[in-house]
Parts: sequence; structure tokens; C-alpha cells
Amino acid sequence: MPDAHVAVGRVVAGRGAEVLGVVAIEREAPDAWERAVADARALGGWTKKFDLGVYVAGVDSRMPAALLASAREWYALDHHAAHAALAYHDAPFKRPLIISSDGGNDGSFALFARRDRLPLATRDVDPCGAYAAVAAAIPAVAGCSPKKAPLLKKERDAAASCALYAPQRDEDDVAGKLDEYAALGQPRAGWRQALKAAFGNASRPISTEGAEASYVDWAASAQTAFQDVLVASAARALNWLRAKRVSMPDGVALVGACALNAGANSHLYRSLGIPVHVPAASSDRGLGVGALYVVASPTLPRQPLAYAGPRLLDVADVPRLAAERDATPFDDDHRLAARVAELLARGAVVGIARGRAEHGPRALGHRSLLADPSMTTMRDRLNRLMERDTWRPVPSIVLAADAFSLFEVGDLWVSPYLSLAPRLTAQACADLPAVCHVDSTARVQTLEPADEPWIARILETFSQTTGKPSILCNAPLRRNGEPLLSTATRTLAFLCETHDLDYVVIESYVFDKKSACRNLRAEL
Repeated sequence: MPDAHVAVGRVVAGRGAEVLGVVAIEREAPDAWERAVADARALGGWTKKFDLGVYVAGVDSRMPAALLASAREWYALDHHAAHAALAYHDAPFKRPLIISSDGGNDGSFALFARRDRLPLATRDVDPCGAYAAVAAAIPAVAGCSPKKAPLLKKERDAAASCALYAPQRDEDDVAGKLDEYAALGQPRAGWRQALKAAFGNASRPISTEGAEASYVDWAASAQTAFQDVLVASAARALNWLRAKRVSMPDGVALVGACALNAGANSHLYRSLGIPVHVPAASSDRGLGVGALYVVASPTLPRQPLAYAGPRLLDVADVPRLAAERDATPFDDDHRLAARVAELLARGAVVGIARGRAEHGPRALGHRSLLADPSMTTMRDRLNRLMERDTWRPVPSIVLAADAFSLFEVGDLWVSPYLSLAPRLTAQACADLPAVCHVDSTARVQTLEPADEPWIARILETFSQTTGKPSILCNAPLRRNGEPLLSTATRTLAFLCETHDLDYVVIESYVFDKKSACRNLRAEL
């Protein structure tokens, strides 16, 4: 799990100071902030001391004394306030209701409203932490042996650590995995009510009694209970604002680790009929940017953060690697997009490692595995490639203009960051077996061409070539539990070490397995 995050910005207004936003959440790696600051300096070329720093800590962490030397002046910031600042400036709303909930930070659930982002309410409940405790008790979700029942409040962090720190597991992966697993079962009324009560009361124990008999039904009960609590909390906040006769929110912005629960996000939209937005880095990965936004609000209405990550760390080596591996160069983006669409139409799995990485854990086209979702074998191929459970659904990417014809009427709001899982129509589910989950939902990224023209051209060309909808499988370019690949060297190793990956696009070069891996196989 990431333990520290750094965002660096230059304040345009005011004194023009360089601002260092540092998030140090001390769990198992208290020195993580040192590595984060060092990486930021190396990637950005910053060598001098910063004028202003912002520190956001977890409930039990304290600012390291050595960190003081990084900036001349420091501000301390509330964890939820940093989340809320990111959500406010990232959302396409003028008056969002912001809900911040984390899976193991401070045991609270915060709501914000109005432009000043002042807290509307902070409730002493921990639905997200309790939800993580349930995940920790299900071996198929947590990936390690669960603690024995009951899971009391004092034990929840220990239980959650099973899910968060298990080998080859990732905080953000587990956050969405219980949601996916829950679709395999059916909620039981007794479990649903008991879990709902526990999710709404931080001191109430969670009993795992009987769960071993049907983990899928227990997961379904937990998912439904979490959705109940989320909808009830949002509805209470909206009713309170309505009673105060203030301008009503024009959307809900969800932030925190539990905002990665695509099923709950979709249920909230479906239940309240109000647009829902989730930032690309809704979990603690976005706290560095949120911290900067509190100190210095962005001058643009909305900052484009989807691809705010770093370029490939060895991008300078790509031309040499391309020459050594007989890669095909493309000096025109249109031709490159057409080539990728051609390969996809032939049934190939194509990895993309191009441009700046995504800001957050979700692959949005710059560190992605693309494939044809109409192929019945494609879900198994991609899950095998990523070393994931066979029951897990594969995310998708679709041109926004074409999305509404594939999903149930009234079930889809825009989902630019894979944050919603609306229900496909019966016909679309039959036509797109690789992305249709057992409950007929599909986690989807709706893409506007202006946001990523090159990926949009691939979707358009694929549709024109095949006569199929402009939708593709969009899985993360990574192995299970690992971050998105960050170097060309590791991307090529992934190509050569796996059976199901056929091609990778690295910057403006197409590497095919046969040519790129010939010499390596000879050496083996």
C-alpha cells in the first residue's frame, strides 16, 4: 500500500511560491515520505527548499521532524479536508455534496457542502472501515487467512491489514474486489440488517458467525448493507440542506477509499437520481493534490488530472529498445491508432504504455491492456494474464456518445474514471461477454474524444472496421497486486514472460512478441 504521496505545484496567484504538498500516512513504512520527496525531486528537477509545505496525517501519525527541512513554512491539514478539496475541484458540479469515507483512517465519515467546503457533518461511524473488515474475513477477497470472529472495533485495523498488506495485494484492488465478489451471491435479510447496524455504529462488533457456509452471500449482504448506509447518509444530508432552504447540490462527489466501490456508486445514482462523480485518485493516492488545492485553489475551472502521473521512467531508452527488439516505429498518431485497431480486430491483446501515467489506480488508456470484448474467451485470457481470479469482471472503455445505447436507460451517468458499474442491456450483455459480469453490470470508462483523442480514434476505427460497438476491454497493464507498469523495460518483460499478451505499444513503437522476445528466448 502507498504510504506517502507528493504533489508539487507552483502558485500562480499571490506570492508565486513553490508549494510542496506532502502526505505522510505512517503505517508500515514511516520513512515513505523520504522516498516520495526524493522521487518527486528527481522526476521534476526540484533541488531547492520549498517555500510552503502542507502535511496531511493519518489519525495516529505525526509529522516527522526531518520533514521540516523540506520547506520553509508548514501547514497541517485534516485528512478529510484534503479529500474534499480534491473532490470539489475535480467534480463537474458547481455545488457538490461531498462524502468522504476511508477504510481504516480515522473511524469517521465526513460530509461537505457549499463552495467553502466547510464540513456539513462528521459522523462517528466507520462504514468503510467495517466494509474493509468484512473483506479481510473473506479469503477469496483478502488473499490471506482471516481473523476469527468477532471483529471488534479495536481489531478492525488488524483485520483490514490482512486485506491491505497481504502479499501481492493492493489497497485499491481490495476496495473494489468485494463489490465484484458480492455479485456472485444473494443478500440474506438477517446478515444485511446486522451488517447495516454495524456499518452505522463504530462500536458495534461484526460477527463472522456462519459466514464460512456461504462467503458469497455474506459478501452480497455486506455490499447491500454498505449501499443502504451510503444512500441513507446522502439522503439525510440532502434533506437537511432542503430544510435550510439553501441552494441544493447539483451532484454528489464521493472521495476516500470506499469511493472505489463502483457498485455502491452506481446504486447511489440509481437511488437518488442525482449525478455522481468520483475523482481518478479518490483514495489516499489523491491526498497530495488535495492538500495543494486547500492551500492554493487551481486557477482553471477543472484541472485535467486523469493523466497527471509520470512518463515512463526510462522513456529515454525507448528508441534503443525499439531498435534492439525490431519494433515498428510510427511517426503519425492516426496510423498508429489504425494499427492498434487492426490488431484488436484480429483478436490480439495489446498493451499500452504511452504518455504520462494515470493519476490513481485505474487504467484509463495510458497503462492499459486493450482487447475485443465480444470474444467469449477474452475475460479468461485477461484474468490469466493479470493473475486474477477467473470470476473477476474485466473493465471496459467506450466512447461517451455510444455508451447510452449499451446500458439500461437511466442507469448510467458519465464515468470518466471507471467509477461506475451500470447495467448493460440484455443485448449488450450477450454481445460483450468479456465485460458483462454475472449481475449484468460492467465497470465502464466513458471517454470523450477531447480527453484522450488517440484512444478515441482507436475506438472509432475498431468500430468502423468490425461493425461492433465502440467499446473495448480496458484492463490494467500490471500483474496482480502490483502498480501500473512504469518502465519500458518491465513492460517488455511482461510481454515476453506471459502467454496471453500479443503486442505492446510503447510510446510510438509497436513491439510484437515474436520479434521482441526472440533473442530473450534464445538466451533462456
